Amino acid sequence: MSFVARLTVTTMQAGAPCALRATYTDGVLDHAPKPCAGVPGTCVAVEDLFFNVATRRKALKGAAEEYGRVLDCVQRYACLRTDVAFSVRKQGEARADLHAPAAASRVDRVRAVFGAALARELLPFAASTGAASDAAPSFALDGLASGPAYGCKRATFIFFINGRLVDCGPLRRALESVYTAVLPKADHPWLFLAMQLPPAHVDVNTHPTKAEVAFLHADELVAAAASALQAVLQAANGARTYEPGAATGAPAPSHAPPSQKPQARSAPQASTQRERAGGDHKLVRTDARAERLDAFVLRPADGGAPQLLLGRGRGREEPHLGGEAAAVPRSQRPRVASDEAGFAAASPCELTSVCEIRTALDAAAHPGLVELLRRHTYVGMATPSLALLQHGTKLYLASMPRLTRELFTQLALLRFGAAPQLPLTPPAPVEDLVFEACAAAAARSEGESPPAEIARMACELLLAKAPMLREYFALDIGETGGRVELRALPALCDGYAPSLLGLPEFLLRLACNTDWTAEQVCFADIARHLGALHALRPPPPGATALQDHEWGVAHVLLPALRSHLRPPAPFATDGTVLQVACLEQLYKVFERC
Repeated sequence: MSFVARLTVTTMQAGAPCALRATYTDGVLDHAPKPCAGVPGTCVAVEDLFFNVATRRKALKGAAEEYGRVLDCVQRYACLRTDVAFSVRKQGEARADLHAPAAASRVDRVRAVFGAALARELLPFAASTGAASDAAPSFALDGLASGPAYGCKRATFIFFINGRLVDCGPLRRALESVYTAVLPKADHPWLFLAMQLPPAHVDVNTHPTKAEVAFLHADELVAAAASALQAVLQAANGARTYEPGAATGAPAPSHAPPSQKPQARSAPQASTQRERAGGDHKLVRTDARAERLDAFVLRPADGGAPQLLLGRGRGREEPHLGGEAAAVPRSQRPRVASDEAGFAAASPCELTSVCEIRTALDAAAHPGLVELLRRHTYVGMATPSLALLQHGTKLYLASMPRLTRELFTQLALLRFGAAPQLPLTPPAPVEDLVFEACAAAAARSEGESPPAEIARMACELLLAKAPMLREYFALDIGETGGRVELRALPALCDGYAPSLLGLPEFLLRLACNTDWTAEQVCFADIARHLGALHALRPPPPGATALQDHEWGVAHVLLPALRSHLRPPAPFATDGTVLQVACLEQLYKVFERC
């Protein structure tokens, strides 16, 4: 250590008048030892490690990780040398992370270092051979092993040869294989072994850091250690106690008598909601049937102060949605069949172009967003356009206009030729609506045809395409007394009707922004226009309109998203669905506070 760090040794003999302190740099004594105050014993201080070896210093990890390695190493040596007291304290901390006074036995030392739960389950075992010779290897093994009733998530293997902490892969695997007939698959043992071998039989040059060793007659020594461990584990099976109703455990070894076959260990039953969730950081609401806070709040139509609803229905009254989105109770809706992927089944269609579009929608769906929309829990509306959705331990902000625009675009293709009609009473004049849309966009259409000419040409085109629109998309356009009218729109979602404020732009886009020459492109364009018409719009001013808007999102649109929408991959990165909180990360923040 004096070659790679600044080393200070302070030592005092029993009965000496004072202590002596010596410092070393680059392997050389700086000066003669100087007298100083001290107590009997020796203190070795290593500071500024690798100050003169830049490459090794850069290879060091963070302070916390390096400290963890030091603590783990000292804990393992503390299990070996029970006659020496050990203490480890991080610099700047008042409390020691390891305090192990001299112990009378190794089990007492393990209790001080690793806890009483492990110490109660430890089983001592030993193995040895005769006199030393090349033909008959001589070794002595003293070990502690966890019993059949103890298991941990990670295996712990502490192995010493002649007082040096090392590792031996064949020995570790052989001992762990003994536990396969005793422990469940997810549990692992705790093992401590101290082996004494003739130094000439140990090869320490098998690993660059000398952390792993090899030794002569390894097969015989490993077999002897495994046999000794198996014997103590079989003997411990008869003393185990079990509770009725325990889950089935690992099978017993075929050579063990019936009285010694390991029984199943009873797992503690989670009695509280916190235990069933797996801790506070997992304790979230995942039941979609759980009531939200706004279910207990009544917003008066006159704009007065909200009132809590206590008793008499507990806020479950459903607001009346007008002609914009009249919802049908869930219990009265027909049960919808599902396809192989779990989505609501599409209507039968023999057109190759439509089948290809549907296949492309399934292939482009983002699996993570599909899972989120299917298993989300609705929390509430952050704004009239943004909904808060919970999935697992994460909270997401979803843009309802973007999601519903894509939803109705896909529904127009999934219900191709089978969507029911939503009649308009009275019918809407197509020419007047297109003229209104053109007049509103006059600044953007400078230099083009006048609005009246565009409106007349749009009416002629839509009237010519009316049979196709009526058969495939439930768009009923007809002529009455020389006047072209829009008589019906498709009902793409049960209980929902689009806002008629978007009709002028819809008719203008339908006539001017549709490629009528290619069948597949034409169907995709028409579906996109219908999606824009049906997309969720902000509610008009007023408390009642806002309440109806939120109720329609929760009870009509979100269930439709759950069963129909194939969300495309860009929605995961363009802000359509955005993660705003994660419970595990929040707990980490509060733990630091």
